[in-house]
Amino acid sequence: MESFHNRSFLANATMPVTHTLTEVKWTPSLIGQAVVFGLSFVSNVVVFVEFVRVPSRLTPFTMYLLVLLATNIAFLISVPLIEMLNELYGHWWMGRVWCNIHNYFNGVVSAAQICVHVTISINRLWAVHYPISYKNHHNKKVALITSFAAIAFANVVGLPGCIRDALYFSIDLKYGCHINYSAQMLWGQIQQTLLHILPLVFIIIAYIHLCVNRIRRKRKLQDHSSSGSRNAAATAADAGATSAEKNKTGKTTKEAVKPFLVLSLTAISVTICWTPAVIYFGAIIFSGSWMSGTFFIVSVTFYSLQALVDPWLFAFGLLAVKKNWNSIRCPGC
Repeated sequence: MESFHNRSFLANATMPVTHTLTEVKWTPSLIGQAVVFGLSFVSNVVVFVEFVRVPSRLTPFTMYLLVLLATNIAFLISVPLIEMLNELYGHWWMGRVWCNIHNYFNGVVSAAQICVHVTISINRLWAVHYPISYKNHHNKKVALITSFAAIAFANVVGLPGCIRDALYFSIDLKYGCHINYSAQMLWGQIQQTLLHILPLVFIIIAYIHLCVNRIRRKRKLQDHSSSGSRNAAATAADAGATSAEKNKTGKTTKEAVKPFLVLSLTAISVTICWTPAVIYFGAIIFSGSWMSGTFFIVSVTFYSLQALVDPWLFAFGLLAVKKNWNSIRCPGC
């Protein structure tokens, strides 16, 4: 998904601009972007450090969160910050090499953020439907391998288009720095489908499925409790396992956050933040339909807020554990 500033990626031509550095102009738009960037960067760094600072918080599930926070930080430094520096002068002045780097992070690393979100949903599905396998095989190493596999997938899909753009289809920098999607329309459609549309649909469907499963489990536990059968209740409790994980020493440690709570918050946030942008850019890439400028502003604004929302949600997950909130006991919850 394209980031906040360079959005005219399907235009065949734009008005050229001069390349001499002019006086820096802090417009209201730039000030707002700078505030969002500052809050996003500080929030991601602080929450990342907060997780790493306490060893007990480094659990298998929080590995996904740490990878996502690190990906957010890499994206923030390489895309919004660079774009703001250029927009201060009204044009791209950092040269072709930095433009290619910017396009890579803009097209691939932003998609990696989405793919890591998908791994959180996959993790919860595994925990719920295969609790014994999850308990025996899920650990920090598996979590990291899964997260890096998601990042690798984003590179497999997105990197070829970035390389081809740099070699053959680069737009003259006087028109700005962005990938020439109009010259690689098929790749753009594949990228949009695999790295944006399908991940969002998967996250929504997976969350609805887990919610339904959770409600059914709660009702089953209530039925067993009301029947007064201790054996049945014990069986249900075993089937419902907790979010505890085993470390290498065989000791059981509880997760640093409530996995289902984190999943719930992030599933809702990504649906709100990503849906408008997916609809807007999907309409352009697949049908060439341009929506209103207002919807464009809303879509890219919401999309850009996800990197700010993530660390606050993870921090809320930490707070929920500290306050010892009660939750329905189910596999991996």
